[in-house]
Amino acid sequence: MGFFSNEFLEFFEELKHHNDTDWFDEHRDDYVQHVREPFKTFSQLLALKIQEFDELIDPSPHRYRINHNRRFYPDRPPYKLHKAASFHVGSWKSQQPSYYIEFSSDYIVVGGGMYRLSTSNKDRIRQHIAWNYETFLELESDADFQTTYHGIKGERNKRIPAEFRGIAEEVPVIYNKQFYYTTDLPAELLLSQKLMDVVADHLAVIHPLNEFFRRAFV
Repeated sequence: MGFFSNEFLEFFEELKHHNDTDWFDEHRDDYVQHVREPFKTFSQLLALKIQEFDELIDPSPHRYRINHNRRFYPDRPPYKLHKAASFHVGSWKSQQPSYYIEFSSDYIVVGGGMYRLSTSNKDRIRQHIAWNYETFLELESDADFQTTYHGIKGERNKRIPAEFRGIAEEVPVIYNKQFYYTTDLPAELLLSQKLMDVVADHLAVIHPLNEFFRRAFV
């Protein structure tokens, strides 16, 4: 089953050159027909695929608006050049590890983990790593994970609480403010019959790490 057409790619290519409300309003029907609705269908079905290896995931994904939030970033253009969704256990605001997809005319991003963490949740993750560092290192060094995602990403704190500094010599990622993993796929895959299986297979690779981090919130 194919989900997207060339019109999906063409819409975002045109939006690059006409990122304003007048153009968008004139092409709103194209957006709904070729972008919003196919992406809604795909993400709903992908949630069910994710549940095959992570049964705790909510069957209703969180789909991000195409509009930029210009209240806090007034210099941004009105619209994003991609569609994105995330898949969570419970509320999408819970900060627990999730799965993520982002589709544009230039690339596909798949991945997950934790991007925005409160100070207390960062320390909760660090404590969980410290108490279970051998398990963590085994999951982090997994061949499939390293080949697909090339490690855990995220900005790092210059300083961390003293109780974590010793273990940080063995596990430097404990300095992270964020713990996420992403990889890029070619945009042409959006037109392939294999899209669903390829995306789901990539997300399945991060399930063990997501499950590990999720235990920190119990």
